Amino acid sequence: MNLKAFIVNLTIAEKRALAEHAGTKLIYLHQIAGGFSAPSARLAIRVERATNGVVTREELRPDIFGPPFPAQGDTYPQAQGPESDPPEDDGP
Repeated sequence: MNLKAFIVNLTIAEKRALAEHAGTKLIYLHQIAGGFSAPSARLAIRVERATNGVVTREELRPDIFGPPFPAQGDTYPQAQGPESDPPEDDGP
């Protein structure tokens, strides 16, 4: 779930508590939710923890953490070609 969808139904007190738990200000949380600012990697992790994983770090910063994991039953398209094969381990 994205941050905007998560906070839309929270009371102002709940939003303030979320911001405090994440270690940021409410106005900055709104800027992130609105897409006007991107959180640091640390803040993305703190928001993930403050929302008990409902809003994930991958959703907040896919450029750092990669795309969000697919929902159960959803799948990502598989990469094609030799570059998608994992490297071979030659061992010790």
